[in-house]
Amino acid sequence: QSDKPKYHRGLRGNRRPPIDPGDWFILTPESYWHYTGDGQPNSSVKDNFANTVLDEKDVGNGIMAVNLEMSTHDGRDGDQMFWHVDSEGALLFYGFHNETADGDDAGSFLAQDVILDDPLLMGEKGQNIGDEVADAGETSVMVGSIFGTQPMDATVKSAVTYEELIPQLETPMGIFTDVLRMIVKLSLEVKVPFVGTQSDDLFSGEFWLKKGVGMVFQKQYAEDPADERSLIIEGGKVGGSAIRTENQETLATAILILQALCGEDSQDATKELDVNGDDRAGLAEVICLLGRLSGMRHFTLESGAFSETCR
Repeated sequence: QSDKPKYHRGLRGNRRPPIDPGDWFILTPESYWHYTGDGQPNSSVKDNFANTVLDEKDVGNGIMAVNLEMSTHDGRDGDQMFWHVDSEGALLFYGFHNETADGDDAGSFLAQDVILDDPLLMGEKGQNIGDEVADAGETSVMVGSIFGTQPMDATVKSAVTYEELIPQLETPMGIFTDVLRMIVKLSLEVKVPFVGTQSDDLFSGEFWLKKGVGMVFQKQYAEDPADERSLIIEGGKVGGSAIRTENQETLATAILILQALCGEDSQDATKELDVNGDDRAGLAEVICLLGRLSGMRHFTLESGAFSETCR
């Protein structure tokens, strides 16, 4: 069993177009993603979970953040994170909901919403591969102990690295291309009176994101490598439509065009795929799409050579 998912290594450095995080970290209503640990390193179906976009959360100052909830393999609702993409295209983390109290009599972090006074910047429009983004935000949290429940000052810190673009990632759904690998670390520091600062990781690991789809792979770091968990996408929807790989989308489009050419009602066939300048979707476009499926992504009908026409 390999300790890595099946993928081809990408390149670091500013060799790709700039990245707009909001196009990759999807927060569209009626979206969810299901992930499995089956067949992944140090993981099993017991690690399965789903992310679901819920109703928006009022985080103050007129901002409605998207509530992204994680539910476990047995269907129990879990922790939530509050995200927002602003009008400038910046991806912002506004806080989280802790579903279950954690700790002991000396100090327990209670079930609660934690909203930051100022959100954490996780990325902004025009990020490049290799960029690192770090931020910190202040808040107050409720902590329970033998002396009762009291608020305490806290700081949430983030560190994000736009590490690389993976050309291909194999998943149970099929192959996703041009996958963005991000290293993400979120931590919480609570200032406990007479004790000092207590730190805990909220998340430490990797998000692998497909543009227009969202997260397709996640790796959770751990001090002991044997405790690290890897989860890969096996299904979901974005905006109410089923997630499909590029090959599935390409084949479906080719079928629609063939149906239209055969006189069947296929209103979804589009002229936007025009590759030979005749202002219609026809046989040339079908050949182009089938060429993509065979790996000949730049084949053109006119020249029979590779070019930039058919992408």
